[in-house]
Amino acid sequence: MDLVLAAVGGPGEPPSQFDGLATILSLVARGVGVALLPRLTLAAGDARVAVRTLPGRRVARDLYAVARASAVRRPAIALLIEALTAAARGLPGGADRVAPGD
Repeated sequence: MDLVLAAVGGPGEPPSQFDGLATILSLVARGVGVALLPRLTLAAGDARVAVRTLPGRRVARDLYAVARASAVRRPAIALLIEALTAAARGLPGGADRVAPGD
């Protein structure tokens, strides 16, 4: 958010910040403001909200597979983590961002 605001000459800090993506989307749908949200937040869709892709470079975020320590050695959990890692490597820039051995 800070990078986007700075790029358009906006204030250093956003005027308001909220936790909870569903809450933010609901506020936008009710006309309370505008927001920058991850695409996954928009999966349910809301006819009251107009979605626009921002120009310029793509923004990335770090994602982590989290499991109970005692469950990591379970075959099903290990397979899921392997599948997620393989999928991440297939994303644009993913091969550069997946840590070796992950």
